[in-house]
Amino acid sequence: MFVADFRLLFVYLIFLYMLLKGAYLLCRRKKICMDKKWLFLSFYLLLSYVMWAYLFSISRYFVLGEILLSFVIVKVWFSLKPESVLGKGVYYAFLLLVFFMLISTPYFSENWGKIGDWTKLHFDHDAYIGIEPVNIPDNALIQTYNYPTSAIFAFWADKNPTLQGVNIFQQVHRAIFPDGSFRKDYYEVNSNWQKLRDDVTTNHKGPKLLLVANGFDGIRLNMDFSKHKEVKGMRCHFLRNNLLPFISLCAPKEIADEVFVNNRMKIYEDGDEK
Repeated sequence: MFVADFRLLFVYLIFLYMLLKGAYLLCRRKKICMDKKWLFLSFYLLLSYVMWAYLFSISRYFVLGEILLSFVIVKVWFSLKPESVLGKGVYYAFLLLVFFMLISTPYFSENWGKIGDWTKLHFDHDAYIGIEPVNIPDNALIQTYNYPTSAIFAFWADKNPTLQGVNIFQQVHRAIFPDGSFRKDYYEVNSNWQKLRDDVTTNHKGPKLLLVANGFDGIRLNMDFSKHKEVKGMRCHFLRNNLLPFISLCAPKEIADEVFVNNRMKIYEDGDEK
């Protein structure tokens, strides 16, 4: 199924209907009347959608637009109400069909209800996370690089409360910085956060592991770990998951066999390149 959200598909059809209706009225030389509130809402939604699609195209960033679209759907739908008895019967039947189609989005759309179906991993339906099991020692510090690694740490920490976590690098969306730098991160924005991060990593006494999404360069996929000093003395394995194509865990070589006891998907080990 190619539709990620049936609600947006329905809005696209409404927008197409409004364009065709406007073109029809113009061809018939009829005046198009629209009150100022409705005109403002339409312009605001159209502009918001264009900006959202250009900058992000991430569904959760369009929540406000989705809320306001409910007014558009209701207004347009009631403007289509027919006068005949037969027409009203078809109208209300179709109304119920569309209503159930819209509220069923979490169950039938591509990215909602099928989130765990394409992985053979044990899937946690409460956390919506499927991750290959590893044996992380107690009192370990999980150093995360790029989202959604923090969610994976929380998933692990829920099962082992002795674990500690600290985010080492999180790329800020490039729209914030005109130069589009992929190495800009939150710690370059606020030095106090950098100090807190450094204090945690320096003072931790237990084992330290790295949890990396898409490599150390963030959105620019780069699984060549040999160029990064962070993995000195470590061994890194790819973890099958249902979140991103490439999520890897790096553990000190002296405990790597214990951590990756059931995982043979090694992607890097310090010293292999020599």
